[in-house]
Amino acid sequence: KWQVSGLLIDATQPEAAGADAKPKDEAAQKAEIDAIKTGFDTVIAGGQAIAGPKAADGSNPGNKKLTEVPETERAAWLAQHFHDVAAEKSRHELTKDIGGKFSEPRSAADLENAPFNKEIATAVVAAAAGTVAGPFKTDAGYWLVFVNAKIPAKVVSLAAATRELA
Repeated sequence: KWQVSGLLIDATQPEAAGADAKPKDEAAQKAEIDAIKTGFDTVIAGGQAIAGPKAADGSNPGNKKLTEVPETERAAWLAQHFHDVAAEKSRHELTKDIGGKFSEPRSAADLENAPFNKEIATAVVAAAAGTVAGPFKTDAGYWLVFVNAKIPAKVVSLAAATRELA
């Protein structure tokens, strides 16, 4: 299973655009998601400093370029940045207030279903943890997906499974 976060850009305008704002057409949606993806690519290449995740004691590590962060910590920094951007820009009602995080790990089959699709499922399965995949066009709009973690299958002996089922 995979723990993922998503960022959706759809036809709706942010509240700041006002009640009279017209829906975004597909070209505007695509341009917006491409600009967001370019921003992530810049961060990944070390071209922009980002805020890091809070330490266990609640302290803030400040802003750093990803290339200045120890390699073992980069995925956590990129995850924090993805969640910050998703909280600000995503239009997905169920996850935008929690930084795009989907609460439950999803199987490959789950990833093929709404709000995602088969193309997203295939990309997530192939992606390494700590990476941004997309953009992907769906019926809802355009998605970027962050692969937070790959959760290995649980190996259960036949004896334990038999006890569990009894």
